[in-house]
Amino acid sequence: MFWGPCWVMSASNGVHVLCIDLASKDKSAMLSKIDEVVHRALSDPEDMRNRGIGR
Repeated sequence: MFWGPCWVMSASNGVHVLCIDLASKDKSAMLSKIDEVVHRALSDPEDMRNRGIGR
């Protein structure tokens, strides 16, 4: 099961959905990973498309 809040971010290349699993044991690593993904999405949308994230 997945427990946690989700955010939907609209971007010029589509929509990104970010979720935090509150049941995860390692929240700090997950948060830093999400932060990294958000930063990459904002700075390089083309890279995110190549990774299959976003549209």
